[in-house]
Amino acid sequence: MSYSRWINSDFYTYWMSTGRDNGPKSKNDEQFVCHSDLITQHIITYDQAKDYLVDREALQHHIKIDERDAIELQSYLKQWVKDVDKKFTSDEQKQPQ
Repeated sequence: MSYSRWINSDFYTYWMSTGRDNGPKSKNDEQFVCHSDLITQHIITYDQAKDYLVDREALQHHIKIDERDAIELQSYLKQWVKDVDKKFTSDEQKQPQ
């Protein structure tokens, strides 16, 4: 799933999962990938994303972006965290008791 594309943003961002097909996965197996150009990509874990939502300066330092771009990126991270939480809540409800 893409959260932003270069047509309307300086970033191309999407959700990538690193968990194994078998066995339990954690939210931190999920990754948010941010391309700031064709060569440069930044991979953000779920825990990092949660931290960056409350610490914009840390996000700016990690991605090397200004405050305006950090605010934009935080909006994508917020939606991604919400989607990950929703997926894991749904998966937990599907597991047999």
